[in-house]
Amino acid sequence: MLLAGTDTMYTLTSGDAGYLVPATGALEINTVLVQAREGLVIKNETVILMRAIQDSELVLVVSAC
Repeated sequence: MLLAGTDTMYTLTSGDAGYLVPATGALEINTVLVQAREGLVIKNETVILMRAIQDSELVLVVSAC
């Protein structure tokens, strides 16, 4: 869970892809706003910065491509 106003970073291995879904709340992911139950595909990124706009619970799945 990320509390509103907090940040965290996740580092992906080169070539990995991710899929992120906030179960609740709202997040800004590398400047992209993602609301609860919206999915975000993450490709060609090595670091993702997650900033909670609202208290948020999220799921991040990372896969080697």
